Amino acid sequence: MQPQLSSTLKRHHRGTNMNKKILSGTALLFIAILYLAFILAVNLGLTGVRADLTENKLYTMSDGTKSILKGIDEPINIYFYYSEKLTKKIPHIRNYASRVEEILEEYERYAGGKINLKVIDPEPYSEEEDKAAEFGLQAIPLTPETNIYMGIAATNAVDDLETIGFLQPENERFLEYELSKMIHTLAHPEKPVVGVVSSLPIFGRIDPRTGKNIDSWGVYQFLQQLFDMRLIDTGFTEIDEDIDTLMIIHPKNMSEESQYAIDQFVLKGGRVLLFVDAHSDIEVAVPGNQMQDRLSDKSSSLEKLMTAWGVKQEPEMVLADKTYALPVSVSYQNRPKAHLTVLGFEGEALNSEEAITRELNNINIAHSAVLSSIEGATTTLTPLIISSKISGTLPTQQVKFTVDPSQLLDSFQPLDKQHVAAYRISGNAKSAFTKPVNNHEGTPEHITQSLQPINVIVVGDSDMLHDRMWARVQQMFGETQFIPIAHNASFVINAVEQLAGSTDLISIRSRGTYSRPFELVQELRFNAEERFRKKEQELVNQLDVAKAKIEEIQKTRDQSSSMLFTPEQEQAIKQYRKEREETRKELRVVRHQLDKDIENLGILLKWIDILVVPALVAIFGIVVAVVRSNRRYKKYKG
Repeated sequence: MQPQLSSTLKRHHRGTNMNKKILSGTALLFIAILYLAFILAVNLGLTGVRADLTENKLYTMSDGTKSILKGIDEPINIYFYYSEKLTKKIPHIRNYASRVEEILEEYERYAGGKINLKVIDPEPYSEEEDKAAEFGLQAIPLTPETNIYMGIAATNAVDDLETIGFLQPENERFLEYELSKMIHTLAHPEKPVVGVVSSLPIFGRIDPRTGKNIDSWGVYQFLQQLFDMRLIDTGFTEIDEDIDTLMIIHPKNMSEESQYAIDQFVLKGGRVLLFVDAHSDIEVAVPGNQMQDRLSDKSSSLEKLMTAWGVKQEPEMVLADKTYALPVSVSYQNRPKAHLTVLGFEGEALNSEEAITRELNNINIAHSAVLSSIEGATTTLTPLIISSKISGTLPTQQVKFTVDPSQLLDSFQPLDKQHVAAYRISGNAKSAFTKPVNNHEGTPEHITQSLQPINVIVVGDSDMLHDRMWARVQQMFGETQFIPIAHNASFVINAVEQLAGSTDLISIRSRGTYSRPFELVQELRFNAEERFRKKEQELVNQLDVAKAKIEEIQKTRDQSSSMLFTPEQEQAIKQYRKEREETRKELRVVRHQLDKDIENLGILLKWIDILVVPALVAIFGIVVAVVRSNRRYKKYKG
């Protein structure tokens, strides 16, 4: 009996184990099926669905592009040369090529038959490869004998040619702007003429030390793509009739004749974009003599004309703003410090009601002049760039000779009001002159009142045009690439386009921002910087007190002609050292807490990227799949 019971229990135990294994295997199989069903639902649900989750809708066709496409009168041919066969083992190139082809097809649909798209695979030694080379598209070596292409050539009805030599995957955010600019140029081949008067070498120069050419600034290169840029000598006395817009940069000691020419140009309907400055970092007044150069006056203004237009430039003062102060490195050894006059305007500082600044995220300026409206002016002044209320002014001389930016904070007194760094001016204006400057035979009739509302933009800083203020410059396949870190170039081009009468590209250009600052991180840094500076000042004060005490006791020792420290002196020195160490320790704590706060924020953002965003995408896919399934079911039942 006992052996039989034991045998029965063993069989039951084996059966139980077997059932557990079956159940475990079934559970795993069920989980696997559920996972596959989930993936299938997401894939089916998201098929053909595009959701642009970026803040500025970077991957949704803009209204500006749609307007450009609707405005095409004559057919435009677009040739997309892409080495499809040669890039089968280069997935990042293939993925980007698919994205380019998709957006080109979208352009073709919106153009209503005005765009003819051809996708061409230029195989080695083929006629297509020869044609790509003839268009000037860039060949990238894959092997010593083969090249790959991924560029675009476009022509209009009169065989004007525009190209994008090679499409860089890392520049995808700028793809829509590059395509729309190319189409706009072909649809409107006649470029507006823009005259440029500049005391700064914006159009390039020859380096006197090496004799080599220095390229023109990035802003000027972009302007050349869109406008017929015409350089005007700084000693000009008249402005050509075919110039639509005049761009004046950092005017230094401009003659009465030149100012009169500008005055009459504006009153007759000409448009002006003027960049003045309280202190230019870019100007080299005395080459080869750094001390004399630093002592030189590097401000600029057109006071007489600006007064006639209703705007005043505060003399000898620089705009300072605690809210928008940017960190500046004064040496490689020291950490960057907030500079009150090197400013990164963003958010509310940029007028969202104006087309010029509406789509911009940030603009960097340095040592800007302070602009204001003149009471009783007949013109209307619209601010484009406005400071925060924690702003004020600092003397130009103080800013010029201050090496450590933190020293500016000690004397800075915010005025609890906003200041303006750029204005758009419109309305009726009178001449700044009562009569012609040089009245001789053949002089045109003097105009005393504007024939139509004037159109002028005045900016308080000229340094903002230089590459270092808004871009990272790098060489790529022998070409200079400008990677924007601020929207300075977009601001300038938007301003010229609005003055010249074309605004279609304004809403597109600013969508490809290279970097968007983390406002919370900046706030953490600024707060910690404040605490650090205060502790630093406390240390200096304590050092001064301790040193004064030692000097006082030192006098007593000198009078007694003793060579030894007295107990009081020894105690003072000990106290000084103790205070110094304690304050330095507090400084280290502040710096450590700053790094810790930023590190914790970084960890939180990483977890959001890893978990939250994919989960939202998955949920969205399931919802779309369910909705589609219900629609099909209702259609079937109906």
